Order: sequence, then C-alpha cells, then structure tokens
Amino acid sequence: GVAIAYCSNGINYPMNDILIGVLSICFGKPYQLPDFSKKPMVVDNLEPYKGVYASKQLPLKLTIASQGNQLTAQGTGQPAFPLEPSDKHTFRFDKAGVVIVFDPDKGTLTLKQGGGEFLFEREK
Repeated sequence: GVAIAYCSNGINYPMNDILIGVLSICFGKPYQLPDFSKKPMVVDNLEPYKGVYASKQLPLKLTIASQGNQLTAQGTGQPAFPLEPSDKHTFRFDKAGVVIVFDPDKGTLTLKQGGGEFLFEREK
C-alpha cells in the first residue's frame, strides 16, 4: 500500500496537482514537473478580451470582465472565477483545469477543459 502525508503553509499551488504528481511518480506514470521559475505575466490592457461570448457547441454563455487588473470569467448561472495570464492571449484557471485562448481580432475565444475544445464568439 501507499500512504501519503501532505502538509503546506503559504503555498500557492493546487493540492490536487501536487498529489497527482506524487502518485504518478510513485506508480511509474509519466509526469512532468512544473516550472516554478517562470515569473507571472502581467497584461496591461484587458479591454480586448471583455464581453459576453456564446458557443454553438455548448448551451452556455461566458462573461469575461475585469476586477482591477484581474480578468474574470463567469459561466451562465455560475460564480465568477479569476483568470491568470499564461501566454499571449492565453489565460488559465488551474483549479478547474480551464484554459481560455482569445483571438481578439476575430472576437472569439476557445475554452479548453476536460479534453474538449469549445469555440465561443463575442456577442455584438
């Protein structure tokens, strides 16, 4: 059997991701250690991303807004969640495994979650 004891103080990394990594390594499964040396990205202008987006693939609208310099997303009937920039036009919410890639020129975003990719278009 395997027993794991986990204790943290002041860590800003999802506990589930840490445990998945530990178990993957213990059982010889492929696992890539995260790169903690990267400095967080800062996006100066969040305006090109804001709006209400709808998808033909999902019966869900996403409202992209900001609170200060923090971009947020909110699905229909769900609470808003913070989006962290990870690359140019790419934002993440790691707790739910969400990656959102914006194409500001086309007014679209691609929601990636759970192995699926869903295209959303900004409503006029």
